Amino acid sequence: MTMGSLDKVGGALSWAERNLVRFGIEEASREAYLFLSYLLGVGIPEVREKHGHDLTPDLRETLRVWIERRGKREPLQYIVGETEFMGLDFMVCGDVLIPRPETELLAEMALLELSGGDDKDVLTLDLCTGSGCVAVSVAARAPWVRIIATDITQAAIDTAVKNALLNDCVTRIEFFRGDLFRAIEHVGLEESFSVITANPPYIKTSEIASLMPEVGEFEPMHALDGGHDGLDVIRGIVKDAHRFLKKNAPLILEVGYDQSSEVLEILKADDNYTEVEVRKDLSDIERVIKARRK
Repeated sequence: MTMGSLDKVGGALSWAERNLVRFGIEEASREAYLFLSYLLGVGIPEVREKHGHDLTPDLRETLRVWIERRGKREPLQYIVGETEFMGLDFMVCGDVLIPRPETELLAEMALLELSGGDDKDVLTLDLCTGSGCVAVSVAARAPWVRIIATDITQAAIDTAVKNALLNDCVTRIEFFRGDLFRAIEHVGLEESFSVITANPPYIKTSEIASLMPEVGEFEPMHALDGGHDGLDVIRGIVKDAHRFLKKNAPLILEVGYDQSSEVLEILKADDNYTEVEVRKDLSDIERVIKARRK
């Protein structure tokens, strides 16, 4: 991978895009600008204005390493170590899923449930918190809310704590490590939560191998694999969530692109829930399901 003339920002952009195209990256031009944006610490419009600016040898070497890693299909977000979600900055690494735009619907629905209420001592629960993107986004936009966030791995908890610190809401989020509700069984929080959110693993085990390499080879398997039909973790959440929800409080779940009908059946077969509804994401996919505890 020859470096060519990289002493200027414009030359580095062209070089990055050429190599990304060579590596088969679909949005090579967009990603080239994103890499330079992160490299220079400026927005994309500012990158366009800096085409004639010098690029130091250290920055040229960093860019070379980044493009080489991207050529091995490592996600851009892991390479630069951060991404955006709900307009906030989040640190990401291979220990957590990369926050997706469609998951913003999950956070938005939780915030809608929390808005306009008179109760200023509200407690919510975010299961499978990963990077903490949902918990932190809710905390950042609803300062009267206290949040408990859980994940099965300490590495994810550590990342979520960093993101809570980064977004100035760590004092209102308490983190517990453990498998779903078992993480908080000892705390005595039955019937305590005004909202429970979860973006659980929901990929079928048999489909993991066919995922694009950016996902299947780099994102954490425990956060992807939902069992033989992708619904193992969702079933576990539905089975126990009613014990921890206040009366009439909602459980809000993100589900896979083809799972809404099956998850609706699971919820409707459980006599503890009512008012089950589905919301579509911006791609017109039935992405988030909400059900209230009776």
